[in-house]
This record gives sequence, structure tokens and C-alpha cells, in this order.
Amino acid sequence: MQPAPKTDARHYQRFLMEVEVNVYTQKNGLAPGQTLDISESGISAVVPLELLIGEAVKLDIRFPLEPVMVSAVVRSRNAFRYGFEFDRPGTGKELIQRAPVRLTVARPM
Repeated sequence: MQPAPKTDARHYQRFLMEVEVNVYTQKNGLAPGQTLDISESGISAVVPLELLIGEAVKLDIRFPLEPVMVSAVVRSRNAFRYGFEFDRPGTGKELIQRAPVRLTVARPM
């Protein structure tokens, strides 16, 4: 008997997006990182710094042609992989549309 395929219970589809990001925190200042994926509600990134769940941050997403600064809140953590929720509705949709390349749909984990 085959195991049932995993489904992703998220509200919004995630897209793979690997670009550099600088994370600014009140407590720790600047930390460089790498984004992994993005959705309309948030973005995930690997950041070699300890961030607190609920902490407000600024993300400087380093798109090749035009870097973009957004505000977000740390919502999840798994080792140094963080999930950030955008604090302004529509931010994710705008970023997905502005991405310099066509984004690939991320598969559920």
C-alpha cells in the first residue's frame, strides 16, 4: 500500500526563490541570509543568527535589478531556517510579480 501524498495546508502557494537577503533586527543589527521560498503571506530564509518568534524585522530582499525593503515578523524557526510573515497585506503578491525571473512552485515538504 502506497502512503498518501503529503498536502500543503497553507493558504497561499509557495514559490522557490533564492536570492540574498539582509535581515535587520532591533536586538542584533544586520544579518545576511538567503531566501528559500515566498508566498503571498510571507517568505522563508536561512539566517545564521538567533531570531525570536514574534520579533519584528526589516528584510532587504536583494533582487538583482532593484532591492526591496519590507517589514515582517518572525513566525517560525527550524534550526536557522526562519519563516517570516509580511506585516502589510499584498506585499507578497507584489514581490512575486516583481521577481526578476519566473518562479517555480515549491513542493510540499
